Amino acid sequence: MSKMPNWARAAIISLVIILLPLIWGAIYSGNNNLQFMFSVLIVVLLADFASVVLGKIITNDIDLKYLISEDNGNASLSRFQFLLFTFVIAASYFLFVAGVIATNPAALVKDGNPIPLPNIPSGVLGLIGISGGSYVVAKAIQKSADAGSSVVRVTVTSAGAGYATPPTITFTGGGGMGAQATAALDAAGGVSRIDVTTPGSGYTAAPTVQIAGGGGAGATAVSVIG
Repeated sequence: MSKMPNWARAAIISLVIILLPLIWGAIYSGNNNLQFMFSVLIVVLLADFASVVLGKIITNDIDLKYLISEDNGNASLSRFQFLLFTFVIAASYFLFVAGVIATNPAALVKDGNPIPLPNIPSGVLGLIGISGGSYVVAKAIQKSADAGSSVVRVTVTSAGAGYATPPTITFTGGGGMGAQATAALDAAGGVSRIDVTTPGSGYTAAPTVQIAGGGGAGATAVSVIG
């Protein structure tokens, strides 16, 4: 399990320390000014948190590729579409609420009580449902096409000797297709490791690893699927 970054832990602790007393005061005081100040503070804190996350993405501390790629590292159009649509809807709703507040701040409170947030139009809700549904359908089709397992790693059981160049790695059997890998040599001319570059799909059993070429002999390896 990955450890929570220090900046995230500090942000959560700060939010709890600041917001809990304000929530209590805003609810039980009945002071409209305090409720308004609390609402503004919430917006500012959320905007600051979003800015920190965006900064982490820009500096590559948060790697966005894991949100828009498949388990095998390939680009995923369905994930990218769903992520982009989510940001568009969230930003649009935020700007809509901000516009309502900017044009009529007094509308935040009516008859002494805070008004609820504006309703999301049914058309937008329909688009959200279509976007989510298309993502689910796309993933279901992909999983159906990729029924079975992929080659997750290859373990070298014998390094062999005499290899001048990395030998060619091929996979046979196992009921699947598409797996590819490359070999690396050690200083003695043996195969030190085999890296899976394309895991393939549809394997119901571990395929046989064939090592050929490179000028040497004796290297053997076994594959692992998952």
